[in-house]
Amino acid sequence: MKKIYLYPLWLRIWHILNATLFLVLIATGMSMHFSAETKFVFSFHSSVVIHNIAGILLSFNYIFYITLNFLTGNYKHYLVNFKGMFERVFKQAKYYLYDIYHGKPHPYDSNEKNKFNPLQQLGYVSIMFGLLPLIVLSGWALLFPEFAPDEILGMGGVWPIALLHTLVAFFLAIFLFVHLYLGTTGHTLGDLFKTIVTGWHIHYDHHETEKVNPPLPPSFYNPITFIGMLVVGIAGLLTLIVMIAEFAFGVDIIFTNELALMIFPVILLAGISMVIFGAMFFNKKTIEEKDK
Repeated sequence: MKKIYLYPLWLRIWHILNATLFLVLIATGMSMHFSAETKFVFSFHSSVVIHNIAGILLSFNYIFYITLNFLTGNYKHYLVNFKGMFERVFKQAKYYLYDIYHGKPHPYDSNEKNKFNPLQQLGYVSIMFGLLPLIVLSGWALLFPEFAPDEILGMGGVWPIALLHTLVAFFLAIFLFVHLYLGTTGHTLGDLFKTIVTGWHIHYDHHETEKVNPPLPPSFYNPITFIGMLVVGIAGLLTLIVMIAEFAFGVDIIFTNELALMIFPVILLAGISMVIFGAMFFNKKTIEEKDK
């Protein structure tokens, strides 16, 4: 076992601020959608003010992140090597879906040259250099709608921007849950969370990893988690279909707001709960069987 310093202080500060602002934006964003005469989490007026402030802070935090990435050379960890990528992604996916459940070692452990495994690298590149700039730019466009174009694809300029902002926020919220789940798949339940706080990654030898039960079973590998993931996928897809049909193409769907903003999100949360419960339940059951 050895310690490797992978996450400098500036990166850990950015990560904590980013996570905090994300949670605030999700809570206030939901309140803005749900709030009418009554409160959901915050009142509508308070939600708008807090959401705008958090969004502005997130923008500056992102600029801080981009600047330090290039000044420190941390951007190199995001440069994707596409040679043999399919094979590496398949091996990593197999680890998350099967190998980790049987206590097999991680195929791509973090080190000074490669902080991310293949799936992490593709995911983080997409999020940090794709979705996050979109959510920031669309947020600023909504903050100053007078600068938005009068028309986009035959629709009023603000509507497509608002739809884009909502869809990107939806995907980022899903990413947050997945990110938290995968954070439990270290050598111990809190290993990876501790790493992002201290900056030190603990590298275990192969014989050491064989002695440790996997902290949680992977997604898709037990019936409850599998059904939960299906529910999440179906609810998310239906939400997108309803929102796109209503706002982008003007299709009149009865109870649109109730479906897209209340019923489907509740089903989505139920699916996420099933994923977490299935992972924890089958992990406990597996450990008990091994102890016998």
